[in-house]
Amino acid sequence: MHFARSELYEAASVLTQLGTNHLRLGSPVLAREHWLRAVRLLTELSHPYADEVRAKLAALVAGPA
Repeated sequence: MHFARSELYEAASVLTQLGTNHLRLGSPVLAREHWLRAVRLLTELSHPYADEVRAKLAALVAGPA
């Protein structure tokens, strides 16, 4: 099955938001899973938003400041 670039971006956007929601609800493991899937799609698309999602992942690994 072939997906348009816009569909892949939309999927990555939804995955990013799901990750954010899971983190807010206290599920960092699920947040990480969704953000990893999002960053894979964004990297495939060479989309600059991938860096923002990578930053979310880095902050998650770093823990609270």
